[in-house]
Amino acid sequence: MYDKKLYRECVDGKSGKWCPTSLNPNQTTKTWAYCLPKGQKPKSSKKFVFK
Repeated sequence: MYDKKLYRECVDGKSGKWCPTSLNPNQTTKTWAYCLPKGQKPKSSKKFVFK
């Protein structure tokens, strides 16, 4: 929920489309991230090596 409206898709913002990645108990946006263009896969910024 953003600006008292429930969204089920990415929201247009000043710097690009975004969507919530987690919600507060009252269903408002807690954390968010930019949406990727269709067909683009996320890039991993860190690689973990387990030994």
